[in-house]
Amino acid sequence: MIRLLLALLLTAPLAAEPAPSIFSGYATPAPILRGIVLTESSGRPHVVGDDGLSEGAAQLNRRYHAERAYWWGDFDPYNLRDAIRITDGLFQANLRALQMAEGCIDPSTWAATRELIAIAAHRQGLWGALRDGATGWYVSRVRMLGK
Repeated sequence: MIRLLLALLLTAPLAAEPAPSIFSGYATPAPILRGIVLTESSGRPHVVGDDGLSEGAAQLNRRYHAERAYWWGDFDPYNLRDAIRITDGLFQANLRALQMAEGCIDPSTWAATRELIAIAAHRQGLWGALRDGATGWYVSRVRMLGK
């Protein structure tokens, strides 16, 4: 009986990956949104992490739900479209905040640096990404899975 159950679990199909079109139509490039969702949850909308604080496909921290709802409208973190919409809002807000540092960074590398930090900020928060530097493994994974 245990062997049968184990065989069923090991051969069960994984959750279907979200259709690429669901990531289109936002200000943030679709590969970045797709990469964040696939990195955070493998595209599964009902994932809960961080001892119950991070919810849904984009692993949105519920401590900031009210603030995010104020800026981008109410949302359900377990709804894939809502999670993508909030992720887009966060990414764009991080890019706008980073514009203030534009004069402090070498202009020849600024665009790439700004995008790296904005991607890492989804996991680390903007201040954490600025203070500690972008988490390389996270940014690499987002870029790889976003293709």
